Amino acid sequence: LKPDLTLLLDVDPEVSRARMRSREAATATAADRIEQAGDEFHARLRRGFAELAKQEPWRIVPINANGTPDEVWNEVWKSLKRIR
Repeated sequence: LKPDLTLLLDVDPEVSRARMRSREAATATAADRIEQAGDEFHARLRRGFAELAKQEPWRIVPINANGTPDEVWNEVWKSLKRIR
């Protein structure tokens, strides 16, 4: 089974690391096993998801997640409107 729509929240590694540091400082929560996996693992994962999005553009919608929460939400909402 495949979903009708998959939103791929894509974030630059530098932005992701900064957000994780900020979250860890604010909540005293340590990174989990996946977050600690390393840059090469995350680069391979990001490339794999991007390739899937190219193969199934009708189903997988990349969302630029580098912006503010409101900016990302607006992009998500636009994508959700398309399946109404």
